[in-house]
Amino acid sequence: MKVFQFSADRYAPAAPHDPKYAKVDQRRLAQFVGAIAILLPLILLAASLISYVIPADYPYIRTCFRDSISHYYYAHFWGGPFIGSLVFIATYLFVYQGEDAAGAERRLSTFAGFAALGVAIFPTSRHGCDQPGFAARAFADFGSLNDPDKVLVLIGRDNVDQYFQMMPLAEWIHYGSALILFLFLAWFAFFVFTTVDKDQMNANGSLTEEKILRNRFYYACGTIMLASIVALVAHFIAVTFGGKSGAGWRAGNWTFWCEAFALWAFGISWMIKGRFFEKLKDAGEKPSK
Repeated sequence: MKVFQFSADRYAPAAPHDPKYAKVDQRRLAQFVGAIAILLPLILLAASLISYVIPADYPYIRTCFRDSISHYYYAHFWGGPFIGSLVFIATYLFVYQGEDAAGAERRLSTFAGFAALGVAIFPTSRHGCDQPGFAARAFADFGSLNDPDKVLVLIGRDNVDQYFQMMPLAEWIHYGSALILFLFLAWFAFFVFTTVDKDQMNANGSLTEEKILRNRFYYACGTIMLASIVALVAHFIAVTFGGKSGAGWRAGNWTFWCEAFALWAFGISWMIKGRFFEKLKDAGEKPSK
């Protein structure tokens, strides 16, 4: 029984005698993964905005607008959707079979799946909040950092940030995993999704209109992901090795926005790959009129 479709007829309808549960439609999975990547930043952003109107009696739902998407790991309730989304993406990357006969795509996808798990399991450092009070998923509801009755008695230390670390070097594993993951996703957009099958060419050897349009979107998504990576790495180097404070960067939550744009580009590229948009489907894939 061939569970995952990865041959030349991988998207062909199942034969009448094939049980429907025996096959996984990779295009449908690609649409789900793309939708999750698009929705995750929007959900976390909405969570930060609605926290301004949620009563203080519900601290576990409230969260500040954190410095990055990764910092929502520490949000008491919203850390769950963050970790769950990354685990789902990782699972898909594990089961993705690729389209090349040599299996290189499958191996790279599996490697990227481990990177996605690394982002989910190993948290970034600090809590990512500038406002005085915030909720911490892993610990407790913190009051003002300047109020010793609420913080120092609970923690017993002046340096609160040290308690937002899983283990030494955890944040470095997180950064490395995130870099590998986004590089993989950009590579797929640039070099994998843009490959051409025979049925995507006209009789004169030119590309079909739908394939040309899809490739333009793939290149645009790959460029956005790559630009986001460059911006994040440049900021990291400037702060870590260049002695920059990064206060202006944090005030604008630019790490969050760079990660959000990268995730949106990733999500759009995979939804296009999954043929979510009717206009971008090949002629043979569109329903007959």
